[in-house]
Amino acid sequence: MTLSRKTYLIVCAAFIGLIAVLFFLTSNILWKGFDVIENNSMKNHVERALNMIDYEY
Repeated sequence: MTLSRKTYLIVCAAFIGLIAVLFFLTSNILWKGFDVIENNSMKNHVERALNMIDYEY
């Protein structure tokens, strides 16, 4: 294997590794954000439903 081919493979492996790390970090951050938004939305809907039940009685 020539030096240029080894260099190319090392650069490609490093690039793929960096992309994988970036993907896992950003997906983790995004899922946490969506989880907070979903929980807030759920609490809001439950509170509205309970208020409507109380209003009817």
